[in-house]
Amino acid sequence: MRTQFRALALAAGLCGLAGTAPTEVEAQDDRSRVTLAEVIPALAGSELGSLDLGPAPAPGNARVLGRAEVQAALRAAGRTSEGLAIPRSIRIERRIRALGRDEIARLARPAIEASVAPCEIGAVEVRSDATLPEGEPTLRVEGPARPDDGPAVMTIVLTQGAHASRVPAQVRLTCPAAVVRPGSQVRVVVRSGAVVASADGITRQSGRVGDRVRVHVTSTGALVEGRVVSSSTVEVVR
Repeated sequence: MRTQFRALALAAGLCGLAGTAPTEVEAQDDRSRVTLAEVIPALAGSELGSLDLGPAPAPGNARVLGRAEVQAALRAAGRTSEGLAIPRSIRIERRIRALGRDEIARLARPAIEASVAPCEIGAVEVRSDATLPEGEPTLRVEGPARPDDGPAVMTIVLTQGAHASRVPAQVRLTCPAAVVRPGSQVRVVVRSGAVVASADGITRQSGRVGDRVRVHVTSTGALVEGRVVSSSTVEVVR
């Protein structure tokens, strides 16, 4: 994941090239800040090149950085501008990437499958496009805590750097049947190292294998949460 900027020098040249024509510079950075290396590419990778010159423009926008601002940042850091060919002004433009609904659906499908397992997913209907800074976004899915058969409303969260876009979606789910329901009699199993204990219990909600359900322990009256192992067994989650 990388943030990309386009910097256009509008005056005196870069890195000793004083008097040359305006120079276009490509710069890449994984932060949402502008560094001195964006202004003077020859400083890339150096300690001085990492000097922070302030926030980068929002995606799709631009910022003009003047020589005086660069010199002020150097002085504030206890450094000198002597020997540096700083342009009179430089335009920092942050490029954007537009993601269409079909592309978002393709990118999100593996994350949706993981979030609703053991349910299977059918059609993924993304409700809007998204715009982010250039680069490969990270992605997560917000959906129902207990997915069930039928349509499910979800939110796909795409993040690139400090910028995030939330996209609504609807997904068709096909889920296995519940193996326990409210009132099912089960054995409640507790494991502690090599020691295994069990007691009778009554489930308080429906659940498939792997789901977490609340169980009332008959002998103690305690209400515990466990993971459904089978139609007759729930293992306490610690």
